[in-house]
Amino acid sequence: MSCLMITKTLRIHYLKNALASNTMSYNDIASYYRNYNIEKSLRQIQRDLKELEGCLDANCKLITTFNNKEKYFFIEKTRNLSTNDKESLSIIMNTNFYEPYFLKEDEEKINLLKKAINEGKTIKISKIINDVTGDNAYFDSHKSPITPIKLIQHRNSYYLGGYLTKRKKIAFFDIKQLVDIKILNKKGNSELLIDKMNDELKKRFGITKNINNKIYTIKIEIAPVLVTFIKNNHWHISQKIKKEKSKNYLYLTCGINRELIGWLFQWMYNVKIVEPEILKEYYSKSIKKMIENHQSTPPLVYRNIFIDNETS
Repeated sequence: MSCLMITKTLRIHYLKNALASNTMSYNDIASYYRNYNIEKSLRQIQRDLKELEGCLDANCKLITTFNNKEKYFFIEKTRNLSTNDKESLSIIMNTNFYEPYFLKEDEEKINLLKKAINEGKTIKISKIINDVTGDNAYFDSHKSPITPIKLIQHRNSYYLGGYLTKRKKIAFFDIKQLVDIKILNKKGNSELLIDKMNDELKKRFGITKNINNKIYTIKIEIAPVLVTFIKNNHWHISQKIKKEKSKNYLYLTCGINRELIGWLFQWMYNVKIVEPEILKEYYSKSIKKMIENHQSTPPLVYRNIFIDNETS
């Protein structure tokens, strides 16, 4: 009896370790068990999962998801609320502003991408819908298997950071853009691409594709009332605020993209671009397009002036 209990305890321990770092189906678990010469039926695996769920730490939760009608499991860590935190929940509310509607299909996509990343596999996507980051121009469903590198959280949304193997480009896509994800048997070596992806992110303001491959020294005059707010939030790794001759300036070293222009617009008449000239041109061009749209009557047609001159 003692021997059986030890074996069971070890088995649950192995299962816990596996699900803490991988998303696994019943078949995956059975295959994993066989690495330890453990042969268990589907019913026994179900019992193991139930027992595992009952002995998890308070800050861990066993998550069950579905993909193509197959069940998948993984362990997710949650923040352990203190007594004060729990009391605060009764007096704090969330506006949910800028939070996406997180659907079951989004969760399934995330779990599938986690599985591909953990196993070092490439993926194929049948279609990219809409334009979120501007990287759509790089995508060709027939020619571009993708090596998924990381899932990235940005503005409360999940993005896939990946490598388009045929185009030899790093690209980022909102998971809601991805249609029909399939894991391929081909290995992708995502660990070797992490530095390349991080370098690309540092070039971008946010996650949106730049207008070109150049990095600019950007100087923006900001009204005094904005200084503390901008300083107390992270916008880009290069951000610096300096006071020069009684004026406040924000300095950035990055590329120019739609996200940067949109960010400047939110400050309205409390910011002024000093340099470079090309940023001023895109800013003015965007204002001109908005005024033209405001004065026209035909239905709006989507345009992205930041990739109109796309060169690959």
